[in-house]
Amino acid sequence: MIRLEKINKSYGGKFKLEDFDLQIDRGKFVSLLGPNGAGKTTIIRTIMGLLTPDSGRVYIEGEQYTKDSTEIKSKLGLVSQHLNLDKELTIYQNMVFAGRLYKLDKAYMKERIEYLFEKFGLQDHRKKKVGQLSGGMKRKLMIAKAIIHEPKVLFLDEPTVGIDLVSRKEIWTELIRLKKEGTTILLTTHYIDEAENLSDEVILIDNAKLYSQSKPSQLIDNLGKVTLQWRNSDYEEKYSYHRDLESAREEGQNLQDNFTIRNTTLEDVFYNFTKKKVI
Repeated sequence: MIRLEKINKSYGGKFKLEDFDLQIDRGKFVSLLGPNGAGKTTIIRTIMGLLTPDSGRVYIEGEQYTKDSTEIKSKLGLVSQHLNLDKELTIYQNMVFAGRLYKLDKAYMKERIEYLFEKFGLQDHRKKKVGQLSGGMKRKLMIAKAIIHEPKVLFLDEPTVGIDLVSRKEIWTELIRLKKEGTTILLTTHYIDEAENLSDEVILIDNAKLYSQSKPSQLIDNLGKVTLQWRNSDYEEKYSYHRDLESAREEGQNLQDNFTIRNTTLEDVFYNFTKKKVI
């Protein structure tokens, strides 16, 4: 569905993307993980045609994509990390505005709005102005706007930042439903549990380069399924990773400090990637 070939993009002589290759298959839910400044948002903006790469090519469904590719643009949806709602308009008016931007037929637009209001629990709030909404409802509305035209690819740039856990999990449910309906989804997030729970694949990037693209379970297996965790005499938290429980217990018995043995998570993978580059 998405292919990037040798993408280069720099600002002020510093690479944001360097000889960057990427392939995402149709219908997959893929998360981009990396520290701040790694290039996650640059990737999304480049694929969307909002940034022009210095060199390289972007393909959507096998067709080369540029900022002038109007037909391809109609297949894409974007939820940015910054709120892009009109605070003076109601929820319903915001949706109508989005539908008109995509030049939807009026009858179809109305049908889509009612469907999305029901799915996102917005039907009883349609007359509220955006300024009256909670953070979670604003995020749901942004996603509803982004998919009003039934895009084949949905880009989510920190879609749940700053909202409560309940709202986050409600949004997860809708994203999983979209994926099951065949939408290809590319997510950036700082919530590692979000990536672990939702993703078919996780992409680790840093310093403008792609380091790994694998299933979350494979990344965990590569590091070690079992984690031994303890604090040393200087109160520093330490970790070691093991293939099995027996190996972790054996090392733990040799420690003078209290320790914990638990299953390794994607957060451990991310910590090791950003701090030690062991993957």
